[in-house]
Amino acid sequence: MFNKSPGLTYRELASLSDADLVTHLRLGHHDALAVILDRYQRLVWSVAEKIVHDQGEAEDLVQIVFLEFFQKLDLFDASRGTLKVWLLQLAYTRSINRRYHLQRRQFYSQVEVNEENIMRLSPVAASAFRLNSGEAAHLIREVLATLNSRQRTA
Repeated sequence: MFNKSPGLTYRELASLSDADLVTHLRLGHHDALAVILDRYQRLVWSVAEKIVHDQGEAEDLVQIVFLEFFQKLDLFDASRGTLKVWLLQLAYTRSINRRYHLQRRQFYSQVEVNEENIMRLSPVAASAFRLNSGEAAHLIREVLATLNSRQRTA
Protein backbone atom coordinates (compact mmCIF):
# COMPACT_ATOMS: atom_id res chain seq x y z
CA MET A 1 0.00 0.00 0.00
CA PHE A 2 1.28 3.48 -0.83
CA ASN A 3 1.79 6.26 1.62
CA LYS A 4 -1.03 8.82 1.26
CA SER A 5 0.98 11.56 2.93
CA PRO A 6 4.13 12.21 0.93
CA GLY A 7 5.08 15.08 3.23
CA LEU A 8 4.91 17.71 0.48
CA THR A 9 3.66 21.11 1.51
CA TYR A 10 1.31 23.17 -0.62
CA ARG A 11 4.23 25.36 -1.65
CA GLU A 12 6.22 22.31 -2.76
CA LEU A 13 3.23 20.95 -4.67
CA ALA A 14 2.68 24.34 -6.30
CA SER A 15 6.19 24.21 -7.73
CA LEU A 16 5.50 20.90 -9.53
CA SER A 17 4.50 20.54 -13.16
CA ASP A 18 0.95 19.65 -14.11
CA ALA A 19 2.04 16.12 -15.05
CA ASP A 20 3.65 15.64 -11.62
CA LEU A 21 0.53 16.96 -9.91
CA VAL A 22 -1.63 14.48 -11.83
CA THR A 23 0.74 11.69 -10.79
CA HIS A 24 0.45 12.73 -7.15
CA LEU A 25 -3.32 12.93 -7.50
CA ARG A 26 -3.47 9.43 -8.97
CA LEU A 27 -1.44 8.19 -6.00
CA GLY A 28 -4.04 9.56 -3.63
CA HIS A 29 -2.36 12.82 -2.65
CA HIS A 30 -5.49 14.94 -2.91
CA ASP A 31 -3.70 18.16 -1.97
CA ALA A 32 -2.49 18.17 -5.57
CA LEU A 33 -6.10 18.85 -6.63
CA ALA A 34 -6.07 22.09 -4.61
CA VAL A 35 -3.01 23.24 -6.55
CA ILE A 36 -4.60 22.34 -9.89
CA LEU A 37 -7.79 24.11 -8.86
CA ASP A 38 -5.90 27.25 -7.83
CA ARG A 39 -3.92 27.15 -11.05
CA TYR A 40 -6.84 26.83 -13.47
CA GLN A 41 -10.11 27.85 -11.80
CA ARG A 42 -10.07 31.43 -13.13
CA LEU A 43 -9.35 30.22 -16.65
CA VAL A 44 -12.19 27.66 -16.52
CA TRP A 45 -14.53 30.29 -15.04
CA SER A 46 -13.71 32.81 -17.77
CA VAL A 47 -14.45 30.27 -20.53
CA ALA A 48 -17.72 29.29 -18.87
CA GLU A 49 -18.80 32.89 -18.25
CA LYS A 50 -18.11 33.89 -21.87
CA ILE A 51 -20.32 31.05 -23.07
CA VAL A 52 -23.23 31.07 -20.60
CA HIS A 53 -23.17 34.85 -19.89
CA ASP A 54 -24.09 34.37 -16.23
CA GLN A 55 -21.68 34.50 -13.29
CA GLY A 56 -23.63 32.09 -11.10
CA GLU A 57 -23.90 29.52 -13.87
CA ALA A 58 -20.19 29.93 -14.60
CA GLU A 59 -19.35 29.25 -10.94
CA ASP A 60 -21.45 26.08 -11.06
CA LEU A 61 -19.66 25.02 -14.22
CA VAL A 62 -16.26 25.42 -12.55
CA GLN A 63 -17.38 22.97 -9.89
CA ILE A 64 -18.75 20.57 -12.50
CA VAL A 65 -15.56 20.69 -14.56
CA PHE A 66 -13.23 20.02 -11.64
CA LEU A 67 -15.48 17.30 -10.22
CA GLU A 68 -15.55 15.58 -13.58
CA PHE A 69 -11.78 16.01 -13.89
CA PHE A 70 -11.31 14.31 -10.52
CA GLN A 71 -13.77 11.52 -11.32
CA LYS A 72 -12.28 10.84 -14.76
CA LEU A 73 -8.65 11.39 -13.86
CA ASP A 74 -7.68 8.02 -15.36
CA LEU A 75 -8.83 9.24 -18.80
CA PHE A 76 -6.23 12.02 -18.83
CA ASP A 77 -3.26 11.08 -21.00
CA ALA A 78 -0.35 13.56 -20.90
CA SER A 79 0.99 12.16 -24.19
CA ARG A 80 -2.15 13.43 -25.97
CA GLY A 81 -2.10 16.97 -24.59
CA THR A 82 -1.59 19.19 -21.61
CA LEU A 83 -3.75 19.33 -18.52
CA LYS A 84 -4.61 22.94 -19.28
CA VAL A 85 -5.99 22.05 -22.71
CA TRP A 86 -7.89 19.07 -21.31
CA LEU A 87 -9.53 21.26 -18.66
CA LEU A 88 -10.35 23.91 -21.28
CA GLN A 89 -11.98 21.27 -23.48
CA LEU A 90 -14.04 20.06 -20.52
CA ALA A 91 -15.01 23.64 -19.67
CA TYR A 92 -15.97 24.43 -23.25
CA THR A 93 -18.04 21.27 -23.72
CA ARG A 94 -19.87 21.54 -20.40
CA SER A 95 -20.49 25.27 -20.94
CA ILE A 96 -21.95 24.76 -24.42
CA ASN A 97 -24.19 21.99 -23.09
CA ARG A 98 -25.32 24.21 -20.23
CA ARG A 99 -26.00 27.14 -22.57
CA TYR A 100 -28.23 24.96 -24.77
CA HIS A 101 -30.00 23.70 -21.66
CA LEU A 102 -30.62 27.27 -20.45
CA GLN A 103 -31.79 28.38 -23.89
CA ARG A 104 -34.33 25.54 -24.07
CA ARG A 105 -35.72 26.71 -20.73
CA GLN A 106 -35.81 30.34 -21.91
CA PHE A 107 -33.31 31.47 -19.28
CA TYR A 108 -32.08 34.22 -21.59
CA SER A 109 -35.50 35.65 -22.45
CA GLN A 110 -36.21 37.35 -19.16
CA VAL A 111 -38.58 40.27 -18.96
CA GLU A 112 -37.56 43.26 -16.90
CA VAL A 113 -40.31 45.07 -15.07
CA ASN A 114 -39.55 48.71 -14.47
CA GLU A 115 -41.51 51.78 -13.35
CA GLU A 116 -42.33 52.91 -16.87
CA ASN A 117 -43.93 49.57 -17.73
CA ILE A 118 -46.00 49.67 -14.56
CA MET A 119 -47.17 53.24 -15.24
CA ARG A 120 -48.14 52.34 -18.79
CA LEU A 121 -50.03 49.22 -17.73
CA SER A 122 -52.11 50.68 -14.97
CA PRO A 123 -53.64 54.13 -14.57
CA VAL A 124 -53.95 53.31 -10.85
CA ALA A 125 -50.17 53.41 -10.59
CA ALA A 126 -50.13 57.04 -11.68
CA SER A 127 -50.86 58.17 -8.14
CA ALA A 128 -47.16 57.90 -7.21
CA PHE A 129 -47.50 54.33 -5.93
CA ARG A 130 -49.93 55.22 -3.14
CA LEU A 131 -51.95 52.05 -3.52
CA ASN A 132 -54.15 50.24 -1.08
CA SER A 133 -53.78 46.46 -0.85
CA GLY A 134 -56.57 45.77 -3.35
CA GLU A 135 -55.08 48.12 -5.93
CA ALA A 136 -51.62 46.66 -5.40
CA ALA A 137 -52.96 43.14 -5.88
CA HIS A 138 -54.72 44.22 -9.07
CA LEU A 139 -51.54 45.84 -10.40
CA ILE A 140 -49.50 42.75 -9.61
CA ARG A 141 -52.00 40.54 -11.46
CA GLU A 142 -51.79 42.84 -14.50
CA VAL A 143 -48.00 42.76 -14.52
CA LEU A 144 -47.91 38.97 -14.07
CA ALA A 145 -50.30 38.61 -17.00
CA THR A 146 -47.61 40.06 -19.28
CA LEU A 147 -45.22 37.19 -18.45
CA ASN A 148 -45.23 33.81 -20.13
CA SER A 149 -46.25 30.76 -18.07
CA ARG A 150 -42.69 29.67 -17.22
CA GLN A 151 -41.76 33.15 -16.02
CA ARG A 152 -44.92 33.32 -13.89
CA THR A 153 -44.07 29.92 -12.35
CA ALA A 154 -40.55 31.10 -11.49
